[in-house]
Amino acid sequence: MNCHNCGKEVKEEYTVCPYCETPLKKEIITKEDIFIEDGWLSSFNGFSYIPAIISGLIGLVFVVLSLIACATGNGEGVGIGCGILFLGVIVCLLTYSILKMIIAPVVLQTKCLLKIVNKLDEQTVKKENEN
Repeated sequence: MNCHNCGKEVKEEYTVCPYCETPLKKEIITKEDIFIEDGWLSSFNGFSYIPAIISGLIGLVFVVLSLIACATGNGEGVGIGCGILFLGVIVCLLTYSILKMIIAPVVLQTKCLLKIVNKLDEQTVKKENEN
């Protein structure tokens, strides 16, 4: 490793250059290196927008289906429409929960791991170029 101040070669275990007494920077990966801001995962007080939009659209489909069932059927149509609406609420809640609790964290972890691997590759190439 070379001192970034005087350019002389120093041992890896040194924390201060023995020639110019400059503190040596260690190549480390910091939290800022792997911070990811992504619209998919952006949230306001823990509320993710994309999962909410997707589950909202699914809910809208169920509302339309229940209105169609109510309008086209006789007395049974209202019961079927209410059943469809109730099913839509359950599907919306499950969709939001799955997207928010399972898929979003997996996407975030994968992106962080890829960023760490890229940073390690950069550091390896940098060290190889110094030698």
